Amino acid sequence: EKAKIIEVPGRLYPIKLHYMPHLVNKELRLESKSKSKSDRLNPEPYIQLLSMIDKKYPKDEKGDLLIFLSGLNEIHSVVDAAKEYAQQNQNWIILPLHSSLSMQDQDKVFDYTPEGMRKCIVSTNIAETSITIDGIRFVIDSGKMKEMTYDPNYKMQRLKEMWVSKASSTQRKGRAGRTGPGVCFRLYSEK
Repeated sequence: EKAKIIEVPGRLYPIKLHYMPHLVNKELRLESKSKSKSDRLNPEPYIQLLSMIDKKYPKDEKGDLLIFLSGLNEIHSVVDAAKEYAQQNQNWIILPLHSSLSMQDQDKVFDYTPEGMRKCIVSTNIAETSITIDGIRFVIDSGKMKEMTYDPNYKMQRLKEMWVSKASSTQRKGRAGRTGPGVCFRLYSEK
């Protein structure tokens, strides 16, 4: 008798892991004119990695990018800078992904990319476990997320930025290895 073979989708391909804390400046937030901290994340490390991907991986090689950020302000900051970069290079489609987008805008992340183009999806942790996007080859993980916590000083619930768990960082890395071998860049140290 022949044995039945069952194939389970979602197999994990090998993923190269790079810790890149040197890309992140000591001061992640941009300084405003009043010298107080701005709420805008410095997008430069993310743009440096976009540029590195362009230089290292030929355009005819398929592979989209998924960036994990902690919240809406951070997404807007990176999306704005990435769109500027994409206009110069004409080979990236930049798409935000978060829960407050319309379903129509969220669905754009599932569209196939035209030949010679790559998608760059800038997302909250909604893309960590809730959805699987085919074609993701590269992941950039900020290592941060926002969680609702009780603030005793203000006596109310507040969104607080914090480091993700080891399990979450493993889950994020795994997004790069769903449809083929992938690469994960973590913008923090292994420690």
